[in-house]
Amino acid sequence: MGRSPGADPTRARSIVAGVSLGVIFGAIGILLGILLGIKGYWLLVTAVAMGGVAGFIVMKFSAGFAEGSAAAIAAFVHPSGSSVPYEATFSAHDALEVAGDVAGAIEAYEATLVAEPENTRALRQAAELHVRAGNAGRAAELFGALRRVGASRESELYATQRLADLYLGALGDDGRALVELRRLAERFPGTREADGARVALRRLKEARERETGREPRDPAP
Repeated sequence: MGRSPGADPTRARSIVAGVSLGVIFGAIGILLGILLGIKGYWLLVTAVAMGGVAGFIVMKFSAGFAEGSAAAIAAFVHPSGSSVPYEATFSAHDALEVAGDVAGAIEAYEATLVAEPENTRALRQAAELHVRAGNAGRAAELFGALRRVGASRESELYATQRLADLYLGALGDDGRALVELRRLAERFPGTREADGARVALRRLKEARERETGREPRDPAP
């Protein structure tokens, strides 16, 4: 069924504005015609032309402005996938974590990873939850998977740094820590993380040298 004439208030207001301004500019056209010495039929033509053009412009402008404003507001309040990058959200998973149910949140993320093994957000969140739960081994597996997905250099940098932290800390594997620190230094030159990795490498090698009396060899990745 078609829309009734009064169903679109924006269009109705545009028409009213156009007609009103058309009448005003029609009167201005008459005065201008008199000043220019135009008489009779051509005076009427001048008034109608000026009023019609002005009214049409006002009507189209007001309608377009209203529609454009509405679209802009709608895009701001309800952004579409064409205007913002999509990122999966896991509000139910995160609600479990906020409520203190870390085990439940881990279970939820692990279930998601079964269905979406390359979901970078799920990999990252699940890994961090495993760190909180004291399961450093599983966290290292997930950080490694996050890096292999290769979504971005930022993901690679983050995963590599977290792996170095785990090997230096909870996992207590200096050999693997050396590998990750060396990767940070080589893959991300000029960054703060690379500078920090070089400092950690030097200190770690010095500590091992003091313990063994010789310079250790870096293990193969």
